[in-house]
Amino acid sequence: MLVRGLVLAALCLAGSAQAVEGPAEAGRQEERLVFTSVLDGAGAPVEDLSASDFTIHENDVVREVLDVKRSTDPLRIALLVDTSEAVDRDVSNLRIAVRDFIRAVNGVHELALYEFGGRPALLADYSRDLTRYEAAARRLVARSGTGAYLLDAIVEASRDLRKREDLRPVIVVISSDGPEFSERYHRMVLDDLRSTGATLHSFVIDDRTVPLSVSQSAREREFTLAEGTATTGGRREYLLTSMSLEDRLRDLAVELKTQYQIVYSRPESLIPPDTLDVRVTRAGLTSRGAQAWTSEGWRAHGR
Repeated sequence: MLVRGLVLAALCLAGSAQAVEGPAEAGRQEERLVFTSVLDGAGAPVEDLSASDFTIHENDVVREVLDVKRSTDPLRIALLVDTSEAVDRDVSNLRIAVRDFIRAVNGVHELALYEFGGRPALLADYSRDLTRYEAAARRLVARSGTGAYLLDAIVEASRDLRKREDLRPVIVVISSDGPEFSERYHRMVLDDLRSTGATLHSFVIDDRTVPLSVSQSAREREFTLAEGTATTGGRREYLLTSMSLEDRLRDLAVELKTQYQIVYSRPESLIPPDTLDVRVTRAGLTSRGAQAWTSEGWRAHGR
């Protein structure tokens, strides 16, 4: 049975002395699989690492790294795009950036395209059909008189991913900083996100042309994006102009396509760890995005 949990991706490179596995943890071992990206100081992917370059910590306990290699498993990516009135000045740049991102990840990986100007709507379901998705991207328009339902969109995308039992789910949010109309608490949204094991990436266009919203819904959105990206190891970026979105999404596409899969050993347990840290021993590098699977789930996906 596939076990999924929300794990904490460590972005720091050094830490205090770690605990070692004690007698209470001795016994049967199981293998777990983790996916992570590694970036240099300029934010570019690093692709020449081996097992000796990584350490794994569960609840600050060091685990044995068994194998490291570049991941070739397909991703299933939910792309959530704001089409509320607040993006009216930016919608042309949005369409270009989304189109280029679709092209960059097309082929091996599958995408679904959602909009959330008003209630969330699925514009194109998961497939690898480039023509279909480019057509859907061209239909992205700012909807007059609407507000964003970003939190509702995350919940809807999460529940759909959960039904599909995917090995590497990803949710990418592109939003304005305008009014939020979802009536949800961030904890409930994060529970749905947690149930998928997905990595959340967030790009918010904050060009100051839209008055900053200080409503409770806007605060819940901020809490969701802040905690959701931090605890799943995703990107969280505020963009002063929508013209920079194309480059940011291109960087993300490269990052997603150059992930490592790390196999490590841990004592068998019914209780998952509260935190899982993937650290890189080589100076100047950071890891981002960690997702752990039990050996049963690993075998279920044909490993």
